[in-house]
Amino acid sequence: MFDESTGWTSYGAREPHRHGSTPAVHGTVLCATPPPPRRLDPRRSPARLLQRRALVLMTLLSSVAVLGAPRSSPADLAPGKGLDGARVEASSRQLDLRAGQTVSFETELPVPARERITIRDAEGVPVLTLADADRRVGRHSDVWDGRGPGGRRLRDGLYTWIATFSADRKVVTIDATGDVDGGTEVKAHPDYERFDPFRNVPLRFEHAFDEPCEIRLVFSPSTYTRGLSCHPPSFCRRIDEFQPAGAFAYEWAGVDDTGALREDVHAIYVVCERDRLSRNAIVLYGGKPRVRGVSVSPSYYKPELGEQSLTFSLETYAGEPAAAEVTFTNQESRSALRRLRLGEIAPGPVTAHWNGRGDNGERVAPGPYTVTVTVSDRLGHRATGQILTIVDY
Repeated sequence: MFDESTGWTSYGAREPHRHGSTPAVHGTVLCATPPPPRRLDPRRSPARLLQRRALVLMTLLSSVAVLGAPRSSPADLAPGKGLDGARVEASSRQLDLRAGQTVSFETELPVPARERITIRDAEGVPVLTLADADRRVGRHSDVWDGRGPGGRRLRDGLYTWIATFSADRKVVTIDATGDVDGGTEVKAHPDYERFDPFRNVPLRFEHAFDEPCEIRLVFSPSTYTRGLSCHPPSFCRRIDEFQPAGAFAYEWAGVDDTGALREDVHAIYVVCERDRLSRNAIVLYGGKPRVRGVSVSPSYYKPELGEQSLTFSLETYAGEPAAAEVTFTNQESRSALRRLRLGEIAPGPVTAHWNGRGDNGERVAPGPYTVTVTVSDRLGHRATGQILTIVDY
């Protein structure tokens, strides 16, 4: 569990997971890998960075359930008589909006009753009444397409459902919000592939998770640790919104959140936490824009020879436009010296140009720069991509 006050992540001792995982020892996860090779100064040799960095792989798993039962009767008991025997089951705990997926709710009623199914956001605010009808004895089906009233699109993230039944002045509620999965998975690569952000090759890695979770990336100088800290010299990044089960892919340009080059980072731990994943949770995803393939040409830039081109690929939900901004941050001063506001742009290949001058109209100082592309859609989703460049005269 991650402790916001201390910046440490701790793991309870559990049965070791097979297939190359690292078990918890006396309630603590131990990580150990060989140190990476020495790296070079990027200003002397842009083709620096490690050739193959070593990382670790750890996995702690948790169980899953999607069956809802009234608060007055446990889910593992056979249905009782009367309204307490009502059951609701959701077909999935995640919904890909971009792929047009849906989640089905199957209700089983032992007696006639009025049923109301409500969808709520992560703050507990109702966003949709999925069903509100008088129903006979038997099975009933309701389908949620991930949208709000009138087909309004909702933000990606965590949602929960509640079912309420009423009959003969009795009310029974199925609400499993307080019953969470818990558990944590921590993964990292046994080694890195070759990469060099100064030559348009960021580090790319991918992991697969069995269930939805919140993801935090821990960038650490240490490949052996008794806990994962977000305090310097380590730093962390939290991925916005809950992530679905399946593949999680990430690109890193070798810098921290200030834009400074971090050659001291020897390990990147991907922490998948389920402390807020309840039994009645549904993770909605697929609506957030994506930025891929950020690159600059030339990567070793001499402004007196002409403009530098920046390219990237933008993906959005249903082809919606998104607002984009590009910043050029000097890695030595950690100052954003130039901001290019591209306005609202259509998805697809995007190209912008930079003349090597700052917002003040003057030529920027020579040295390494972090180029950051940030896009946002009308619902407030944000996506970023980064690459590095060197300015010289």
